[in-house]
Amino acid sequence: MSRWYFVKSVIDSEEFQMFGVNIWDYKWRKIESNIEVIDPIYQSKKYFDKYEIDINNKKCVFVAGAFSNLIWGFYVEELSSLSEAPLRT
Repeated sequence: MSRWYFVKSVIDSEEFQMFGVNIWDYKWRKIESNIEVIDPIYQSKKYFDKYEIDINNKKCVFVAGAFSNLIWGFYVEELSSLSEAPLRT
């Protein structure tokens, strides 16, 4: 089982920079369901979906799901991936 690191929670469609881009500007492709993550506030298990987006022909993978109505939580497998991903040109 992979360990997923919490990045941030945001309101639906609120601008949010991840991998050097606003995550909402990209089409998400769901690649897996029921990924176990830990809620950063309540320390309870949540089951979210794994997605990938294509930024300048590089696949960037993350887990996201709703903590509550319109509140999204985002996770990555490696925190270093946030700074290593290509920026939009």
